[in-house]
Amino acid sequence: MPKPAADPTASRMEEEALRLARHGSLRAAADVCRALNTKHPEFASGWRTASGIALQMGDAATALTTVEHALVLTPKDGRSLLQKAYALRALRRQNEALEIANNVRPLLNDDAAALDLLGTFYSLSGDQRLALEAYDRALQLAPRNVPITFNRATVRRFLGQLAAAEDDYDQVIAGRPNDYEAYKNRSDLRTQTRDRNHVAELERLLARGITDWRGEVQIRYALAKELEDIGEYQRSWTFLDQAAQLRRGHLKYDIERDVETVSWIIDAFPDGPAPTVQGFPSREPIFVLGLPRSGTTLVERILGSHSSVYSAGELNDFSQALVDAVIAAAGTRSIPRQELVARSAKLDFEALGRDYLERTRPATGKTPRFTDKMPLNYLYCGLIRRALPNARIVHLTRHPLAVCYAIYKTLFKDGYPFSYDLGEIGRYYVSYRKLMDHWRATLPGTVHELKYEQLVTDQVARRAGCWSSADSTGKRPACLFTATPRPPRQPAPRRSVSRCTIPPSRSGATTRHSSKVCAASSWLPESTSRANSKAAIAMAKAQNGPKFRREPPVARREALVEATLVCLRRFGHEGMSVRQISAQAGVSAGLINHHFPSITALVAAAYDTLATSLLHSIRRQAHDLSKAPRERLRRFFEASFAPELLDPGLFSAWLVFWSMVSHDAEMRAVHDRTYGAYRAALESLLGQLRLTEGIPAFKLRPAAIGLAALLDGLWIEASLNPRTFKPATAVALCEDWTNALCAGAFPALRTTPGSKAAAPSKLP
Repeated sequence: MPKPAADPTASRMEEEALRLARHGSLRAAADVCRALNTKHPEFASGWRTASGIALQMGDAATALTTVEHALVLTPKDGRSLLQKAYALRALRRQNEALEIANNVRPLLNDDAAALDLLGTFYSLSGDQRLALEAYDRALQLAPRNVPITFNRATVRRFLGQLAAAEDDYDQVIAGRPNDYEAYKNRSDLRTQTRDRNHVAELERLLARGITDWRGEVQIRYALAKELEDIGEYQRSWTFLDQAAQLRRGHLKYDIERDVETVSWIIDAFPDGPAPTVQGFPSREPIFVLGLPRSGTTLVERILGSHSSVYSAGELNDFSQALVDAVIAAAGTRSIPRQELVARSAKLDFEALGRDYLERTRPATGKTPRFTDKMPLNYLYCGLIRRALPNARIVHLTRHPLAVCYAIYKTLFKDGYPFSYDLGEIGRYYVSYRKLMDHWRATLPGTVHELKYEQLVTDQVARRAGCWSSADSTGKRPACLFTATPRPPRQPAPRRSVSRCTIPPSRSGATTRHSSKVCAASSWLPESTSRANSKAAIAMAKAQNGPKFRREPPVARREALVEATLVCLRRFGHEGMSVRQISAQAGVSAGLINHHFPSITALVAAAYDTLATSLLHSIRRQAHDLSKAPRERLRRFFEASFAPELLDPGLFSAWLVFWSMVSHDAEMRAVHDRTYGAYRAALESLLGQLRLTEGIPAFKLRPAAIGLAALLDGLWIEASLNPRTFKPATAVALCEDWTNALCAGAFPALRTTPGSKAAAPSKLP
């Protein structure tokens, strides 16, 4: 009979693997585990740790194999059995996983840490009541354990036990004052009042300073929410705007990619499905879709109250099935987004529908219907109609300004990177409406539209509109994970129905931002855009306060950035002077320190602003999708050598930026982000070129890097000495490079069978 290894080296190696995993070095941690299991194969804990690390790396099969090694050595070890349940769940073997979890509960009854893991397992599996039981027992064993208390608060929040959840968050904050997520979650639990709120506490936190930007974002969102609750709209907007700017500044996102994707989808699905397209005949799925904060959760609750409908939550299964099908058909993972969209129109739609349904199992299949509440499924209406012709599609709409403002107010845990800039929200909204108008025209009678405003004002229509002839017997509660979940019995938020949702004393702060969203919405059809836009702007203007107003922080920051660019263009490195920049901006030197932690941070903001604006300017010239890929590339080249880009002052500013990249982390982050966006633009153009008939396949990313280097080199030389060559010569050289690429003249860029490349971008 094997006995555990007594060598303390095994425990030290395991601890090192866990330390590496905590710091995000998962590959190094996995290497240590392999060495540990090779040297000490009878050390069961080492196999369990290896399983956990494999699961973090997304390798569920290895996680299952390694934990089974541990169970051979210790077949009744509760933690190893629970780890096996986690691995089975990741492999979508949910029934087996739940059976193990239910059986292992008695073995863990005196292990607080293991009960915490059990509670998390049940929560992820959708059984919040069993999760709460596990957390309650864990806290009986470890009453002051802060992480377990936080987990219990989260579950209580979803179960609607709001007072108890607030007590838990208070305990978390008392025990871990820098747990900023706990402050944010606590603020979201209820509507704050003037007599009972946390505004002073949150303001003290900000005054002391928060070193982690993520924590500062959480606190500023919490303050914005609580100040809005108590009617201090001007101050609320200030904190909201600051929080959104800070969050947006740490995102790598280009709105152009999402806007282009909508055009590609429309090009790929110009008409409805052909009569010969059969699809998978299941009637089970009900897709509830639209923008976030448009009322999809409310509709899911209404439908889920029916005994025949199971609320499955927000499923990624359709997009994952789609991407996997395209990759399988193409025989490669290296597929640009535009090509991915184009290939999706040529799939085996019946197989796609069947695969989607199988991926939803075993959670679904126990009731005649189930809801899939992934908002972004609006991108796939054409594919859903082809793959699942009998499925229902319910589209939630809401007034443009109301939904855009609701999105802006929300700090999403994951996804929706467009939501932290009002201009980007407006552009995204326009693209979304453009696509939904296309689906309405090409799929008549397929997409059933419901208006959020009607749902929250007409209780009878809520059910009649969502589910005709519904017999609402057998009602059961459903736990739904959204950005700001509401308890099941809380009344619908009628105050959100207002067309503009701008309180009178707040409108002065939001006029400029409202105009951004409304101006973007002017691209919409007459009936849905212009009247609403003009009304919203007129309302905001009419409600404005006095003419004199202190410049909002975002405008001050923008003015300081512009002044910095002027100084760098004129004086180069000598322009990095607080005195010069403040004089150029017409403000005191102290104001720079108020808005930016350092002069380097201000220069980094200037770098980001200039690089982003130049890229957008160049991309606009190549954005005409009706033109051939060669023509779009040529326009990109011409825009890259336009007179305004060969300005000596611009080159002076750029030299300052480049000189700081190698030794300043903030400047390096801006460089990496903006260069990545520039390279992505070239990848998109080259990806379209690669689809042209007769052009041999080539490696997209290396080709984009090579072309970017050629463009940069020519631009530097032209900026140093404009007499060296004319812009037309630079354009001709770039076109010669493109011709050589199309002729297969670059051996290093040719693709070979079986070669690996970066995974393709998924549809958002």
